[in-house]
Amino acid sequence: MILMVLALGCCGALADEKVIVTGQPEHHWDPDEVICKKGDPPAGSRIGRGQVCHTAARWKSIKANSDDDLRAIQDRDAWNTHLNGP
Repeated sequence: MILMVLALGCCGALADEKVIVTGQPEHHWDPDEVICKKGDPPAGSRIGRGQVCHTAARWKSIKANSDDDLRAIQDRDAWNTHLNGP
């Protein structure tokens, strides 16, 4: 939808206020909602990407695990740099 931001600039105190209207209903998180995303193609394949489907709760878990793995790699690399020299 269209995002409209209206700045009220007519009267001193109202000049800093902003009204944001999105026009979309509030989305409630449903852990059992099935969400499908395009997956990576098989290595060395010219075939297009397939579809990977999981529940919203599973996607959240996958993202959390990915974030944890990335943080561990970054911490490990920072620690190894510190040990190998100034």
